[in-house]
Amino acid sequence: NIGKPSYGGFAVKKVTGVYPMFSKGGGYIPGAHGYYVTPTGAEQLISKAKKYGASPCDLYLNNKMFPDIKEIWPQVVEARDEFTTIQNERGCGAKHSYQKDRKNFRILS
Repeated sequence: NIGKPSYGGFAVKKVTGVYPMFSKGGGYIPGAHGYYVTPTGAEQLISKAKKYGASPCDLYLNNKMFPDIKEIWPQVVEARDEFTTIQNERGCGAKHSYQKDRKNFRILS
């Protein structure tokens, strides 16, 4: 993972580096943005999706299914959340950029 979490609380590190997944509890990747995959990793993603089924990437990409997954600190990618096509208002409320006046965030239906 190279992407800064865009929702809820998250852990940080004091020293720049590459670490086992740390930012979100449970070892899940923090969102559907900001990650890169090696060719070997891509093969593992496809193989495990065929075996276990796929799910949303921020749940599927985790350190239990993929024990070698890593995360960098500080993250170098940040999501600019200005709209969503999949989240309801409650989910949007957890986004760091969500503003109740909705000038900067729209829920598309």
